[in-house]
Amino acid sequence: MAKPVSFCTCTDTKCPYNPVNHDQGCTPCIAKNLRESEIPTCFFNKIDHPKPTGGWHYEDFAALVQAAKREAPDDAPKKLEVIINEADSIDKCFVNGDKDGITAIMKKAEGNAELSNFSRLWIINECRSALEELEE
Repeated sequence: MAKPVSFCTCTDTKCPYNPVNHDQGCTPCIAKNLRESEIPTCFFNKIDHPKPTGGWHYEDFAALVQAAKREAPDDAPKKLEVIINEADSIDKCFVNGDKDGITAIMKKAEGNAELSNFSRLWIINECRSALEELEE
């Protein structure tokens, strides 16, 4: 089995279309979503706003985009600063070979409810990538 797609933000690892369950990358997920007139989870996760609907269809994605635009947070620059600081911390740990530091950053991101799903998963994936590279 190939390495999972590093940028995938889908947390449903039980889904047979998730890239962690096969070696075909995003193709099975995209094909399923096209068949069902849906948008892949990663697009929803990219938007830093709670999902206003329960579905994954085009209309659900449009509703999410509209809700995010209407309720754009004033603290967006602060949230971006948090992500940049975490990326800098991961880089410093990586350069120093500090696996424990990277693991601590990953655990902190996993428990940070203030981060969007996308931001949380981005930080976690960056940590995993750094740990994998340090193992090589």
